[in-house]
Amino acid sequence: MQLWELHNATPFAATAQFERDEKAAAFWCVWIKATFNVDADGRVRLASEQRPLVAAPVVDDAGLLQADTDLSLPKSATDILLDGDSLPPKDWTRGTAYAVAAKVGDWSKTLTVRPAATWRWMKGAQVHEDSTPGIPLTYTLGFGGTVTDAAGQEISHEPNPAGLGFAPGAGRGDRVAAPRLFYKGETWKGPKDRPNPAGFGPIARHWLDRANLAGTFDTDWMQTRAPLLPKDHDPAFRHAAPSDQRYDGYLKGGEAVQLTHIAWGDGGHAPAFKLPVLDFAVDSHFRGAWVPQLMQIDTLAMYPRDRQFSLCWCGTLPVGAVKNDVALRETLISLRSSQGFAVPPEMMDAFYNEAGVS
Repeated sequence: MQLWELHNATPFAATAQFERDEKAAAFWCVWIKATFNVDADGRVRLASEQRPLVAAPVVDDAGLLQADTDLSLPKSATDILLDGDSLPPKDWTRGTAYAVAAKVGDWSKTLTVRPAATWRWMKGAQVHEDSTPGIPLTYTLGFGGTVTDAAGQEISHEPNPAGLGFAPGAGRGDRVAAPRLFYKGETWKGPKDRPNPAGFGPIARHWLDRANLAGTFDTDWMQTRAPLLPKDHDPAFRHAAPSDQRYDGYLKGGEAVQLTHIAWGDGGHAPAFKLPVLDFAVDSHFRGAWVPQLMQIDTLAMYPRDRQFSLCWCGTLPVGAVKNDVALRETLISLRSSQGFAVPPEMMDAFYNEAGVS
């Protein structure tokens, strides 16, 4: 038998590896990701094609973070992320604002979508009443941005370098596109305004809110700590979700989900549904004994365009010093029980025979 073998008796994506925290303590980490489809009536089904675990940050062509790695030490609470588009209410009038909201269990977040507008010198922000009614709910349309000054140097709004409306020094002859996504009660009337960046997606590691948690990577760190994390590293850095998209504790499964004025699939409104409940048995053979690992839901990622969502679990086994990794032989993953979703016919044999779930 080789060291560190992982035996996954489920149809879900899974992997494991060693991680070290800011105190240099070593952990054997196991991650499991399960992906589900949601029908128009809210019925949850196991997806025939499971999304893989994300091993490294994924960015788009513009440099916007699409997904952070799933492979980190456990988070202190469940991240709730959403990658989708707004859809105005049926009685919406062009040129007016409307609210979009996501609710999962006891957690909720509401943002406001405002019509497209352009600021011009001495004329202020002028609304385009024919602007697109639905928009991507990403930080590209929240307040922020990056501009080039007269000296050719780039200046970014550090909390959100990807947004709109950040234009220090804008003046005569300039036109500035207004942000379209806001927190409730906030507005933007011109370049002097500084509303909070708004979005439902992940925060990049180099953006201010996360970068401030990374710790001090200075000469002293290079000479005395590298490649370990800095002593002042904050574990909250692991959260890709902004602080207002973290559940109070961990999701357990069974929580109700409601997406309001968010497009589902090719343009319909999202149905209400409930998260499934899965109970994993994860056991690792360490120092001659089988040790169970408690799995917690680290991330709920919703993909309304695809009518899908994924749940990612993480569990750890403390192994102490790194040298103890040779005492870890293998890990077994199985599914003790599950409820709250249907299994498509083409997956029944694999699910019921391999997973052994009834």
